[in-house]
Amino acid sequence: MIFRRIRSGAFSAIPGTLLLAAFLAFVVLVLRIAATESPIMSSDEYAYVANAKYVDAAAQVHQMDPGLQQVENRVYPALYAVWKAISPHHTALAGRILNALSFVLGAFILFAIFSRVFDRKSALVSALLYLALPLSFYATTLLPEVEFQLSIYLVAGVVVLAGPRPRYLFIALAAALCALSYFIKPHAAALILACSAYWFATGLLERDATARLRWRRALSRTAVFGTLTGLLIVVVTKLLPADAASSAGIMPSFYVVYIGQIFDVAFLSRNLISVVNYVGGHFWVLLVLFTPGLVAIAGAVHGLLRGGENTLGAVDPERERRACFALFIALTLAAFLLMVALFTSSAAMGNDFERDRLHGRYLAGLLPFLLAYSVWASSRAGSRLVPLLATTALVGFFFIGSTMYHLFPWDYPDAFGFFRPAPHSWTFDGALTRSAWWLLVLGIGCWLFALRFKASRLPYAAFALLWMLAGHAQMARWAAFQSGQNRPIIAAANAIDTFLGDVSVGSGLIATSDRYGATSTLLMALDTPQYVRTFAAHATLGPADVPEGVRWIVVPHSMGVDIAGSAELHFADQRLVLLDATYRWPLIRAKNDWDGRPLMIDTGYSGTPALLHGFNDAEEWGSWSRLERAVVELPVRIGGPLVIEFFAWQVANHPDFILRIRVGDAVREIRLSATGRDYRVVLYPAEEVDRVVFESNVVRTAGESRGLGVALARLRISRAEPQTE
Repeated sequence: MIFRRIRSGAFSAIPGTLLLAAFLAFVVLVLRIAATESPIMSSDEYAYVANAKYVDAAAQVHQMDPGLQQVENRVYPALYAVWKAISPHHTALAGRILNALSFVLGAFILFAIFSRVFDRKSALVSALLYLALPLSFYATTLLPEVEFQLSIYLVAGVVVLAGPRPRYLFIALAAALCALSYFIKPHAAALILACSAYWFATGLLERDATARLRWRRALSRTAVFGTLTGLLIVVVTKLLPADAASSAGIMPSFYVVYIGQIFDVAFLSRNLISVVNYVGGHFWVLLVLFTPGLVAIAGAVHGLLRGGENTLGAVDPERERRACFALFIALTLAAFLLMVALFTSSAAMGNDFERDRLHGRYLAGLLPFLLAYSVWASSRAGSRLVPLLATTALVGFFFIGSTMYHLFPWDYPDAFGFFRPAPHSWTFDGALTRSAWWLLVLGIGCWLFALRFKASRLPYAAFALLWMLAGHAQMARWAAFQSGQNRPIIAAANAIDTFLGDVSVGSGLIATSDRYGATSTLLMALDTPQYVRTFAAHATLGPADVPEGVRWIVVPHSMGVDIAGSAELHFADQRLVLLDATYRWPLIRAKNDWDGRPLMIDTGYSGTPALLHGFNDAEEWGSWSRLERAVVELPVRIGGPLVIEFFAWQVANHPDFILRIRVGDAVREIRLSATGRDYRVVLYPAEEVDRVVFESNVVRTAGESRGLGVALARLRISRAEPQTE
């Protein structure tokens, strides 16, 4: 029954223009994915990927990395499994491409919905403009935003198919889709609330029924929807085991706080002004972008509430269907605005970054419907007050609203064209400084043109394309900046990953001064769950800072490492510190035999391929050993007879200082002076080895926190003449 209705009428024919536009949009998105140094939203993307990839070891992962956000999602692990099945070695790329494809497919779902609510031309124009929305940015990430948006579209499609007098089959289908949407993102609680209110309203607003019958229908529809939705959520929650980091209840712990605030009178009384402020800020942005649509929706809802030709049971079925859909969109918008306002108001407490921030990401699923109503309404002969209201909202937001509220590219890509760099506020290198001014001037021109041609889609379509183009341009500059920031981090992570090979979980430590941002990018590129700890920007790590079992540490250059037995490799702005001299690292497990040419080892790390274990941080002249057994690991396997020449000295006034030089089973003992001198020893190891060991006592002098053994400045290894009997 449902599928026959979907295939009938306007649903049966897809315009060739839309097919071509969808294909081009998909190509553009894939090119954008290829051109971006991902992850561009690293903190959120890594949280989702890590929680999905290591879902079976969630408790251990969160214990090792306490700063990892807990993502309570039962759908995302399944999505990740699909991406991995498609491409085990390029899972992230597969996920981004499938998200881009899902976004494009959304155009066809929306066209089908629009075709039942509006005229065909308005539906086509709206679907085409949807493909140009800057919110397509989310389709290039690994976040479940596109899936969440699609779930909203599907619920809206069921509402349209159900009509003003919904059968319980459609209510049940809407409940199933709302439950699915809830498991994609818990923010769908706002969608569930809106649907409940809508089913209740459809019963009360029926004109051709008695009051008692209207109330019975309203309550029964709401009860059926609420019961089925709750039952599905409970059943799925019980059938799909939650990971150790998730809430065991029906509602994820993330959302319990914010939903509970709706019923917390004390919270609302204290934060009422803040909540109203955020609702007003979002509505202001939406009014700038979708003035005709919001006015049309408000008019349709007002007509339903006051009775008359828009009341359910009126003669015109198209008007009736459009008015009902306007009511659904209005209720959904109100629920989401309240949800976002409560969320932001709580997050802003004690957090200056969150204060006055507009989280438009959670409203993205509603923007196509506001866009479609705007396109349709602009083609109707309306009041001249609409262009005047749009102009006032535009000018006011440009000069006042954009300074009151913070617009970030990851929050409001569709409004990011209004972003202007300003002193003492967040910005980025390369931000466009004049695009917002051009948008203001040309936008005013579009609305002045609309005053002359009241029944034309052209002025609004032109204005919509303007703010879309401005948003894409500013987003592209930010993406280029972010890619530039990510590039050295990703390169360093890839090099470290190549060197380490397959390492065990918990064998490494990522030290950072900022758990999010660049660190999340590094973690996602390393693609292995390890310990993550946060320290001061210029801290020096000691043995007490290293968890048990850690064999390697990644630290930025701003941090120091004061740990016995360490050796360092430099990768861009990161350093890899190796702690275990006996661990057989994958890259250096198989080494070539020595060709006999002398090896010149620079212990000051000027580029010679050797590893120092058990030495202090390298200095310009060389390195002090810090362990009684310090090791110089060589790039090749050497065999005797050998001549080892080096320039070294010991700590002054250190009696009985003996240095043992060991190569395999061959050992020589010498005494060093407190001043630098050249030394030469000959060794005859029985087997080939890849390291020279320096054994000595280690002392700590006054005012020196490091252990000091032998100061090794230069090291040369060459072949000796064979031993004669």
